[in-house]
Amino acid sequence: MNNSLDAIEASHYWSATANDIIENGGQHHTKYAHLRIPYSAILTGALAGLLSLDPYREAVFPQVECIQVNLAKGGALDGLNDEECMENVHGFVARVRSMFPNATMCSVSNTMVCLPEEETATKHYSQLVTELAQNTRQIKYYTSNEVFSIGTLANLGGLTHLVYSECSSSSTLLYLVLGNASTLQVLNLDIDNPEQVSQFVHTDAGTQVTYPNLHTLKSVCASDTVVEQRSAPLHTPFPELRNLTMTHSYPFTNDAMFRGNHLGQLGLNLDIIDLLILDKSGVLEKNRFAQVTDLDLEINLIDQPYGTGFGQRLCRMLLEMAPNIERLRLRFMGIPLKSSLQNSFTAVPPLDKLRFVTITGVALSLAETVGLVGRIPKLSQLMIEPQTTDYEDEDYEAEGALRAEEIRRVEELRQAKTLSRSALRNVIFHNPSYADMNGASHFACQLAILCPRLTCIRWGYHSSAFDSCCRDNAADTLYSAYKKRLESVEWTKVK
Repeated sequence: MNNSLDAIEASHYWSATANDIIENGGQHHTKYAHLRIPYSAILTGALAGLLSLDPYREAVFPQVECIQVNLAKGGALDGLNDEECMENVHGFVARVRSMFPNATMCSVSNTMVCLPEEETATKHYSQLVTELAQNTRQIKYYTSNEVFSIGTLANLGGLTHLVYSECSSSSTLLYLVLGNASTLQVLNLDIDNPEQVSQFVHTDAGTQVTYPNLHTLKSVCASDTVVEQRSAPLHTPFPELRNLTMTHSYPFTNDAMFRGNHLGQLGLNLDIIDLLILDKSGVLEKNRFAQVTDLDLEINLIDQPYGTGFGQRLCRMLLEMAPNIERLRLRFMGIPLKSSLQNSFTAVPPLDKLRFVTITGVALSLAETVGLVGRIPKLSQLMIEPQTTDYEDEDYEAEGALRAEEIRRVEELRQAKTLSRSALRNVIFHNPSYADMNGASHFACQLAILCPRLTCIRWGYHSSAFDSCCRDNAADTLYSAYKKRLESVEWTKVK
């Protein structure tokens, strides 16, 4: 590791120990502090004692904006004196505050496995998290153990950013969100109960709640969670929302989530019930999201009694509602016949601003990929699941003849200049298996022949085996007419 001052100045996220930074005068250049701490060392006072010694005793990091505390068990937690634990927690937090006096963001993650009978340990956990979060504007909280309660965290106010993930539903989150409704700008939730989101927009007394400064909302719930009660707010709870991601968790029976705002980024991972609600509420209308440039959709119709016509109508609606997208990610599970997706791109006007496309959940043949690319004139990067063709049951000569027939059809498309004006430069094969390697390499070479600007094709992740397959193809007599073209393609990374 380079411990020079120049190296510290070059990066705000320089990876080093506190001792390294202090010795090299890096306190005034460090903006991020990651503290991985045994919880027992806090309760026993061992950590506060260590921080009172040189070189930490007088150390101050005035530029640190974010403190990330990762708590691990690492020692016996039983038999501790309750009063001493309280003093030790307070002393540790005070020392952290003096070392990082200007930190405005606090991130706490808990990976401990603690037994319920360790009462002293769990009792002071709430005190620790709450004191660490005091006087901050941004909080990130993660835990994988419901034993550790942070009920007093609900009293914090003035928050602008909240990232919250807890294994069990808690009233803490509700009070924390409602208490900061006027100041919250970013709300990122990973929760078990999607109905909690509905509770954010009105209190138990029926008072309507508005979030005038919230511009980013992400709500992720367990995929098997059922929303038993959906509300229908009459007001506009999120008037300034710009970025929205909803995963298995649309909690309303109307368009309350989308009312009055001007989204630029939209991510929806929903089932058929959610889609029908959005359709009935007018959310899926043509040009509804004219300002959205980043669209991420995952739709699950597995085991649903809907035919091809419904699938095509659904795909078309989802494409038409955001005509100005620049990035599109689609994962359609269970939509009858992938022709629904293909036909939808043909049915809608060309998406002239679309440059980045990811399509998963369906495997596209070369012909289907060519048709798709041809409908998106400015497409620069494409991620797909290729429908590979293997001839493992044929002998070598038979396979050669079949591949030659593929090349003949590719040449016909090339002569027709089907993709001669395509802007496609990068192709990524999503989540492939090694069993597909040979077929995918032929798919890649044939696509490169058709797209003159295509310079990079890679196998989901770096793969020397895929690189070798494609280079072997380029050297094979089957592709001799295109050897120079294929040698110009990079097979291992996207530029």
